Amino acid sequence: MKKFLKFTSYSVITVIVLCFVNSIILYLYPNFHTVLSNKIYRSGQLNTAQFEHYIDKYHIKSILNLRGKRSTRSWYQAEMRVIAATHIQHYDAALPAKGLVSAEKMQILTKIIANAPKPLLIHCWRGADRAGLGSAVALILFTKQPLTKIKRQVSWKYGAIAFSSVGKVELSYYQHWLQQRDLTSSAENFSRWLQQIQAGKTTDIKST
Repeated sequence: MKKFLKFTSYSVITVIVLCFVNSIILYLYPNFHTVLSNKIYRSGQLNTAQFEHYIDKYHIKSILNLRGKRSTRSWYQAEMRVIAATHIQHYDAALPAKGLVSAEKMQILTKIIANAPKPLLIHCWRGADRAGLGSAVALILFTKQPLTKIKRQVSWKYGAIAFSSVGKVELSYYQHWLQQRDLTSSAENFSRWLQQIQAGKTTDIKST
């Protein structure tokens, strides 16, 4: 019994330490990744030099900020200065990092990703949860990848550790809807799902 308790304690401490280290790494590291080459990229919050570097290197044409419009915050002001200097398109969408997104916000997110000039850079604070959801939506819209593969965009690899991570929650709801109807993921079925949750005609009702 003592050995079991000791093992459990060490396991809990290890998980806590790993989560802490992961948070520090994501705070210092831009977490920039290619989702679809020449089309979709993802990252955490970038500083001015990083924005300029990635915009120039990957010929970014638009940026989607999932932290929402924060005009009084220094990070947002710096981001908008880069936008003014580079003359690229900029979008703001305020999404939660955890839990559910409202049906309306999911519609807005999807519309921006579908129509924004490409290449598009999707970012949030750490590049983990909200950026993961945006990246997954992009793959659903622009590829025929199976949902099991798409869900890797909200994995520990990008820092999405919590079960309540917004990407994991949303994709689980979408997957449940597909399974109920014996469907596979596609841009068309994703659009149907969005329409039904918007109309309140599915059990996967959004409440945020």
